[in-house]
Amino acid sequence: MITEAGQKYISSFDVAHSSCFSYIEDQLGKIKATGIPLVFDFSDVWTEDTFKNICPDISIAFFSGKEREKEALKEQLEMCVKEYGCEMAVTTIGGRGAVVYNGRKFYEKLPYNFEGGAIDTTGAGDSWITAFLSSYYANDKKKKGLILNHEGGITESGL
Repeated sequence: MITEAGQKYISSFDVAHSSCFSYIEDQLGKIKATGIPLVFDFSDVWTEDTFKNICPDISIAFFSGKEREKEALKEQLEMCVKEYGCEMAVTTIGGRGAVVYNGRKFYEKLPYNFEGGAIDTTGAGDSWITAFLSSYYANDKKKKGLILNHEGGITESGL
């Protein structure tokens, strides 16, 4: 159970992460209430009902598309954002790459060196999510800084 002290501790971070294997779905609203972005990894354990129940409390949904058709996955991404309230939804699709939807546009990324012959892919999805989030939130901070500098006028320290 997430307490007020737990919420205060969570709010000291830039982003919170949970997953379908954390078994705290009933506590996600408390994390959302901290005001920091909450990302959730559905792995390959998802249905429309799980999206409906969880997406309103999270910022970014990640899920594995495995062998599913890309067009059907795009519909799921759009559903997470437009119908259930995520800011963004992302699916990884193995050797076919990844697809991201931000409410306006779909982005696709092919894997790097897929033919390189990975011996063990354990943790690959978690590593991918970490790299995506690190890059996304670092660039988001830069973008917000540029907007603030623009609104306040360009200063010597802002150059």
